[in-house]
Amino acid sequence: MKQALYFFIFSLLIFSYAVQPAQAAGINKAIELLFENDDKDGDGYLDETEFPGDPDQFTSLDKNEDGFLDRDEVGGFIEGLFGNNAANASKNASPPKF
Repeated sequence: MKQALYFFIFSLLIFSYAVQPAQAAGINKAIELLFENDDKDGDGYLDETEFPGDPDQFTSLDKNEDGFLDRDEVGGFIEGLFGNNAANASKNASPPKF
């Protein structure tokens, strides 16, 4: 089940990057899905026990070394994966107009 969720998140990220900035809100949605599914105590942060990756990965993402991952730190990870364009598009995204 978790693998399917992470595949979905990864697919959303790829899709968002490919059609950004119009669909960049998908990156934010992917981050929200990660927190909705893994933030077990609902405090808005992922601690090492809630993080689905390995401890070394957690440590490298925890930029402020507070023992928690926030949405900005996870967003930084996405920026590292897809470059500045995806992160900037995510920050500047507005909902599509129909």
